Amino acid sequence: SVVFTAKENLSPDVALAGSVSLVSTSGDFAYEKTLPVVQQQAPVRLNPSETSHAFTTGSSASCEISVDANIDWTASCSEKWVTLSYTADKISISVAENTDDSGRSATVLLKRAGSTDALKQINITQPKAKIEGVSGTVTFEPDGGEKQVTFSAEASWSAEVDTEGTGWLSISEGQNSGEAGSG
Repeated sequence: SVVFTAKENLSPDVALAGSVSLVSTSGDFAYEKTLPVVQQQAPVRLNPSETSHAFTTGSSASCEISVDANIDWTASCSEKWVTLSYTADKISISVAENTDDSGRSATVLLKRAGSTDALKQINITQPKAKIEGVSGTVTFEPDGGEKQVTFSAEASWSAEVDTEGTGWLSISEGQNSGEAGSG
């Protein structure tokens, strides 16, 4: 009997092939038999550490997900509010401020470089931006005055007087600089 030992084939692109010659050396004749030997290619590996990510804020945010891969790969997302950047072993997903009236979701597709078929996907969700701490009614005495309302906001905000308040109500600090924060 003969024992063959093969080193690990790490390539997902190449199956290995060779042959071994078995030669008889007994007696007055020589006999040779060629035995083909093959090793399968490694399976394609493209594994993100997360297959879903839920952002916890409606303001701009980003996350980084590690990727274990033995192939060149690309990432894409069709939603304009999602920005991607990636290297061989990680992907950075950034989301813009959510100014929609509800939460939103998107799918990031991971593909083998040069292919149009997605091998893996990462589902992302982002809640709507919140303004917290505003409740009840602001009430003024007949002689008027000034009242401050304090709140926290996850996104840029502005305050405007509606048409019913025009003439008797004004706002002195009615917007922030476009950054999430408190007012």
